[in-house]
Amino acid sequence: MHIAVVVPAYNVAAFLGDAISSVINQTHADWSLTVVDDGSDDNAEAVVARFPDPRIRYIRQPNAGVSAARNAGIQACLRSVRGRCEITA
Repeated sequence: MHIAVVVPAYNVAAFLGDAISSVINQTHADWSLTVVDDGSDDNAEAVVARFPDPRIRYIRQPNAGVSAARNAGIQACLRSVRGRCEITA
């Protein structure tokens, strides 16, 4: 089973590396991580770039709020899913 993780991010670069590391360090190997930067003015993109894993995707959008960022991440994941999909928010 593939696990897709969506992390909406707004000015949380100080914590983003720990969140990414947490996903990477899981024992389940079939995962993808989508970080949606919701118009941050910190260095979120640079933090994500420190993890050169093809399962990690970075999306930047103008600030629209956490719900819009989460929805953008879910939509990005759904475009790459085949078969059944369960979403837990």
